[in-house]
Amino acid sequence: MVYFSDRDEIFGEPMINTPHVMSLNNFKAKYASEEHTGFQCNECQLVPIKGLRFKCNVCDTYDLCITCMEKGIHDRTHTLLAIGKYQFSKISMSDIKLDSELGGWFIW
Repeated sequence: MVYFSDRDEIFGEPMINTPHVMSLNNFKAKYASEEHTGFQCNECQLVPIKGLRFKCNVCDTYDLCITCMEKGIHDRTHTLLAIGKYQFSKISMSDIKLDSELGGWFIW
């Protein structure tokens, strides 16, 4: 679970001039030109992955491009995380909700 200090941000960047509803089609349009350098689609072998990248939350080092994700190729019981090319290098401790606020379970 991630707490965002700004409700108008996604993947660490401000959402300016974007629709309030971020559907998959809106995400696809916004991130269509992104390239995920160093990542290859585990199904179609696209390098680098272009557009949205989906990482399996169960399988280690398993990534899909948007085309393969939409085909439903991977195990549908596994959660896929939409990944932006911008990664958080540091999250302020004041933005992290700890232990008691998470019901006593906190894995670091």
